[in-house]
Amino acid sequence: MGLLLRDRELRLRFENDRKAIIKELNIAPGQRSSVFGLDLRQLDAQAESLIRKRRAEVAHLVPKTWFRLGSEAHLQFRQYADHSPWPEGHRRHLVDASMFCQFLRNNTASEYLRSEHHWVSFLANDRSFSVRLLDDLVVLGRERWAVQFCVRWNGVATSKVFRIRSFRELIRR
Repeated sequence: MGLLLRDRELRLRFENDRKAIIKELNIAPGQRSSVFGLDLRQLDAQAESLIRKRRAEVAHLVPKTWFRLGSEAHLQFRQYADHSPWPEGHRRHLVDASMFCQFLRNNTASEYLRSEHHWVSFLANDRSFSVRLLDDLVVLGRERWAVQFCVRWNGVATSKVFRIRSFRELIRR
């Protein structure tokens, strides 16, 4: 059932040939009739509900990137969600946000903010320290160079960003 909810292409194949998918998924004989009788509209509605929940969590975790994507945000997330595994575990939303940012990076989305990607990736793992040189810190509507430090101490994570006024200043230090 979980596979059918997560995989839209599998649901489409299930709609066209239920017996083949039941066999492919190796459904136990006692459960085959109940799976065969699933209402596809209800299955699609439940899958959409789960996608909306994932999308809302990701939008909450990377708000600047989401805002910059504008009207493309929902479409970009749909493309990402249709072709990526669903994260599991207690950090699944953070992993999902990090994977979505990676999807945007791979697709060279200009709205993608590496600073948010670095932060959610840090939160999604167990590292205690991470540092990145970034060129996308937004200050007064313009992107600037910065160094981002992410630190986890006694279970509390924090991020500090230090703007570099010029690249020359970075080289002199």
